[in-house]
Order: sequence, then structure tokens, then C-alpha cells
Amino acid sequence: MRNEAIGLSIEGTDVKVAHIALSHKGVILKRLDIAQLPAPLGVPLTEEEQEKESMDAFQEAFGEIAEVGAPVDERAEDEGDEEEEDASSALLGILSGYNLRKAKIGVNLPEDSVSYYLLSDTFAVKGRKLKRALMELVAPKHERSLSPDMINYVKAADKNLLCMVCDQEPAFLDTLKELKRFLGRNKPYIGLIDSVETALMSLVRANHQVAPGEITALIYVCADSSRVSIMKGAEYMRLLPPIQEGASSPDFGKTIYSKILFEQDEGGLPDIDRVILAGDLDVPSAIEFFSEKFPKAKVETIKYGKFIGTEMEPSKIPAPLSSFALPLALARKSLEPTNPRY
Repeated sequence: MRNEAIGLSIEGTDVKVAHIALSHKGVILKRLDIAQLPAPLGVPLTEEEQEKESMDAFQEAFGEIAEVGAPVDERAEDEGDEEEEDASSALLGILSGYNLRKAKIGVNLPEDSVSYYLLSDTFAVKGRKLKRALMELVAPKHERSLSPDMINYVKAADKNLLCMVCDQEPAFLDTLKELKRFLGRNKPYIGLIDSVETALMSLVRANHQVAPGEITALIYVCADSSRVSIMKGAEYMRLLPPIQEGASSPDFGKTIYSKILFEQDEGGLPDIDRVILAGDLDVPSAIEFFSEKFPKAKVETIKYGKFIGTEMEPSKIPAPLSSFALPLALARKSLEPTNPRY
């Protein structure tokens, strides 16, 4: 029995890992890690990048006299695939640091590989039969043939369903297939593949006491992008369009606030009762900013559930806990798949 879980969030070249274990007394936080891939998984090089790779290899072999367009030998041409190989090798190094035979892995879907549909919950079936019904309904909108494994759903506010469709197989899975032969007996088991938004909303449902009609803005901030999910009570209500600004921008808070105001002015979004913050942000500054912008709302950081203990020294935690919101959500959801709160 696998009583441990590894939440693995991969967003571009940023990788965060949360390792937790379930004992008879509760959940133990074992380890938190941050790593950087040299390139995104599964992203092919552009012609310009391939040319630069080839020229760099040529110059390394023959000196700085090389000119653009000069012929290169086979050794230099082979260098064009080095970046993707390095990304795979980096992921192998990350996974090799864990006992994968004891753990389930939960991983997020890339933002650009998920399509969302808000549908009225008028279906008389559940489980895989409901997935098949949803598949038949949304299949005409997709060029690729769908299977039930590519579809998931969660209950949404006002008797709706949020249907999520994975448009393409995640690059992580392709890379994992390649790496299995290098992992030997330490083979990984994927227990969960989930979207960023639904994974984080599961933490809110499980750990925040929200009233049935309460409107919550769940704000998740990465280095270069942000996402805002709106919940009504414990259920999904709507997603705001992706925001191409994150913690690396000094004005990301103002941009997020303006997007929420636009939804209120143009989209009929009700007043915000609660703001929940997660991701790569300066927590005190973010709480101060959004408390000022939403003076009637409760502003807080996301909660992760109780840990009965940790195997990490506080000084060795590589970043504020809010930075690990996504991998912790994936890990907890993987560890307790039958828990209705997740």
C-alpha cells in the first residue's frame, strides 16, 4: 500500500515538490523541494534556437572564427536536441531523490492543455457514465478524439458542472515513459493528474470554513503569471482569464485587482467576501494590499490542513509555505482520493 504522496508542480521551468505521508495519527510533512529545469519539458527548439545551438557547438569545436551559415559537422548538428535531453535528465535527478515505490505522484496539467466547460447539471448518471456523457457533449469541439480518462468534472455553483478536458497528453507523461528504464525498481505511480485551479480549490473546500453563498477570490501567483478562481461557497463559480503578470512584476497586485473589478463591472461578479492567497508572493505585502482594496473582505493565505509533524528543520524549508500551495494540494488530493472534501 502506498501511504505516501509526492505533489509535483511543473510550470515552465519551475518545479516544486511536496512529499507527505499518512500515518494512523495523521499526515506528516516529510520534505519540500524547489528545482529548476534548463528548459520546459516537451517544448521543441525554434529554428533560431536550433541555429544558435549549432553555432555554439561549432564555435566550441573550432574557435570564435565561425560565421552564421558556416557548415557544421554531425557532432554540432546533434547538439540541437541537448536542451530537451537536459530537461529530462534534470527531472530524472529530482525523482531519483525519492522512494517512488512507497508514494503516489500527483502532477498538474499545463495551463494551455486544459479546456473548461460550464454545463448545467441535468445528467441522471454518475461516475464513468457521466464522463462518457460529457465526452459525447464536448467531443465535437475538439479535433482530437477523446476518451473518459481525458475528462474530469467537479460540482459548480448554481447546479452546474465544471467539465475539464485535457487537450493533449502532458509532456511530463511522455518524459516519464522515457525515464522509467533509468529508474529501475524505483518506478513511479501516477495517482493524480489535475488542473491547477481544481487542485487549489480542493484545499479551500477541505480547510476553509466558507458560508454557502460566500464569494471567494482564490489568487494564485507564479513568477510570471497569475490565476484567479472565483468560488461561491465551496464550489467553483468562474475562472478569470489568465493574467500574464506575476511576482516578478512590481504591479502584479494592481493588475489582478483591475481584472477582478472588470469582472464585477462587466461580468456581474458579486462583491468579494474573502480573498485567499497562494503561490510565489510576499505574504505580508499581499495581505496588506488586498485588504486595502477589498476592505469588507477577509484576506488570508491558503490553508493546507494539519500536519502532526515534519521531518524538515524550519531553517531548511527552501521558501515560504505559500509557495508550495500547488504541490501540497496535489499531494493531499493524491493521498486521500476518496475524501469528499478533496
